[in-house]
Amino acid sequence: LKWQKRGFGTGILVGLIILCIQILNLFVWIYHYMMGVQTVTISGGEIILFFVAMVMVGVSEELMFRGVLLSSCLEFFGESSVSSLKKAIIISGSIFGVFHIFNILIGASLSGSIVQALNAAVLGIVFGVIYVRSGKNIWPCIVLHSIQDTVAFLHSLGAKRITLSIPQKTYCHPFN
Repeated sequence: LKWQKRGFGTGILVGLIILCIQILNLFVWIYHYMMGVQTVTISGGEIILFFVAMVMVGVSEELMFRGVLLSSCLEFFGESSVSSLKKAIIISGSIFGVFHIFNILIGASLSGSIVQALNAAVLGIVFGVIYVRSGKNIWPCIVLHSIQDTVAFLHSLGAKRITLSIPQKTYCHPFN
C-alpha cells in the first residue's frame, strides 16, 4: 500500500478534530435526553449551530471514508478494472457501515445500531460510486451526506415537541 505523504496527515488531523467536536455535541444531546428533557426549545442561533454540526459530520466522515479510506483502497486494488473498483467501493462502504455500529457505546439499542450500520453501509457504497463517477470529487458526497444526516436527526426528534424560542424586543417610548 503506497501512501501519499502530501496532505494525508493534515486530512486525518482535520477529520479527527471535526469528529471530536461532533462527539462533544452528541454528548450534550445525550445529557439532555438522560435528564428527561421532553420538550426541546431551540433558538435561532441553535438552529444555525445544528445545521453547521450536520454539515461538519458530513465533511468529517466523507474526508475519512471517501477521501482517505476509499482513495487508499482504490490505490491498493487499482482502478484499471471494474472488479477492482467494485472491491474498493464495497470494502470502504462496508467499513463505513461497521463504524456506525459503535453507536451502541453511546446508548443506542442493538437493533437500532444494526439497522443504522446496514443503512450506512449501503449509503457508503452509494457515496463511493458517486465519488468515483464524479472523478473523485468529494463535494457531492459531502452535500448528500449532510442532507441525509440532517433529515435523519430531525426524524429522530420527531417524538419530542420542538419549540422555537424567539427573543421579544422591548421598546421604550421616550414620552412614557
